Amino acid sequence: MTDSSVTPITAASNGGTTTDSSPQDTPTSPAKPVRGIARLREHEVYHLMNLVQSALYEAEHLISEVLGQARPRYLDHDDTTEPLNAAEIGHLLSQAYLCATLAGNYIDKVAMGLLDSSADTPF
Repeated sequence: MTDSSVTPITAASNGGTTTDSSPQDTPTSPAKPVRGIARLREHEVYHLMNLVQSALYEAEHLISEVLGQARPRYLDHDDTTEPLNAAEIGHLLSQAYLCATLAGNYIDKVAMGLLDSSADTPF
């Protein structure tokens, strides 16, 4: 049993006359990667940004550890009279700071290299 008031679903069209499913603006040959120092610099950017991401993740993890120790004290849920371990908190925070600083330094290196229009290569 069919309902004659239901409109059948049809594929969208961009107005072209082709019947194949390949994109209309596909280049005839794939782009060839740049070789030499430019390619090396692209790899450097990629790997440095991965390092930045890892460093920021580590900083976030360390800060979360500090927050995890401070939260119960702030919310008064641990019923302890002991203060936070300042040496441990200080160590975690200094490690987090170093990780974040390292990330910032690598971001600066990549950004300054990309912004220097007088350089033959990005770095």
